[in-house]
Amino acid sequence: ELGLLTALTGLGLWVNQLTGSLPTELGLLTTLTWLYLENNNLGGTIPTGVCSLQSLTSNVKIDCDKVICPEACQCICK
Repeated sequence: ELGLLTALTGLGLWVNQLTGSLPTELGLLTTLTWLYLENNNLGGTIPTGVCSLQSLTSNVKIDCDKVICPEACQCICK
């Protein structure tokens, strides 16, 4: 259902005790300009669709010690 929020410009879910991996549907949010997911218990790799979002640029904040951030995402590590 997250992928249905196509007009979403920002998503801040920091400090929410989230677990698991990031859903690939995040890559469908073509208007997303920032994504803040730090201080959670997420794991895995940021989906490639997220890294290819042109509107997102380098506004991805994530716990890089837990989540792999591909070079294309230019994450801000927390």
